[in-house]
Order: sequence, then C-alpha cells, then structure tokens
Amino acid sequence: MKLDPYAGKTIRVVPVNPCFAKVECCFTCGTHSFSFEITKISDTKLKWTNNKVCYICNPTPCPCIPVCPFPLGPCAQEPKFVLDESDPTKWLGSGESVFAGGCCVSQTHNKGDVFIFSPEKDGTTMEKAMEYHTGAAPTAPPCFQNVFLAKGVLVDSTFKYNAGAPVANAEMVR
Repeated sequence: MKLDPYAGKTIRVVPVNPCFAKVECCFTCGTHSFSFEITKISDTKLKWTNNKVCYICNPTPCPCIPVCPFPLGPCAQEPKFVLDESDPTKWLGSGESVFAGGCCVSQTHNKGDVFIFSPEKDGTTMEKAMEYHTGAAPTAPPCFQNVFLAKGVLVDSTFKYNAGAPVANAEMVR
C-alpha cells in the first residue's frame, strides 16, 4: 500500500470496542473527535502524527496530562508502525516509544499493536475503514488489550466524514 497519497490527510478514529467508545466520548467531551494523520517515515515504516482530541487538543501517553490544548513537542503521542513482512495489509507496532521524543520505551511502547491498512481497508468509506487492534503493550489499560479497538476513516477538507454522510449540497425530499 502506497503511503504517499495519505500524507497530510486526517483520519477520524471511530470506536468499535464499547468500553473504548465510552472513554473516547468522555475525552472528546461528546464530540467524538479523535483524529490523526499518517506520516511516512519510509516505504515500510509510518507514524501517526498531529493526533487531536476535540479538534484542537493534543493527546499524550503521559498519565498526568492525557490531553493538552498546547503543543506538546517531545511529549506528543506519535506511535510508529512497521510493515509486516509476511502480510502487507498489516502494520505492526514498532516497539518504540509512542512519545514523539522517544522516552520511557519500557512503559510506552506499542509492540503487539496492529494497524490494518490496505486497498481493502483504505479508510475511504466506513465499509473500507482502516482497523486498529491493540496488543498487550503497557500503553493500553488491561481492558483495552488484545481487542479490535477502533476503525479509521478519512476526513475530507470540509471536515465532513467520508462515512456515508450526505453531500454538502444535498436537498431534503418530502
């Protein structure tokens, strides 16, 4: 799967796990606005950047300030994934720190996480949504480990989600 066409595009996180849906609703103040961008590091490595909650806040793996309205620099959340050599539809948690600055690897890695991103799961519609499955990494609480946590859907330039929403000029028929 070529990463270049996805550079700078916003991906909306859509919870699948019921427990995560409640937590996500709480962290996003009911707006359900959790998003990130895919950034290509190489043809076999990517990271999620520009993570946002409530459209403007920045999530961080730091338990003291899980969401912050200010730029976080090295404390920002930026998980990295590497292409699975045996299955090109899967991107595996790299095992590196999910902090942008790379600190605290033993407690903030994403080893075991799986991001499914392929032509069949490209995020262009809800039916073709990308998938995020957590592993048993310490960044996820026990209730979120080893589960299908969320889907990812592309957001177009007008922030209308490409998930079956009506077009901007749609008219109501009576």
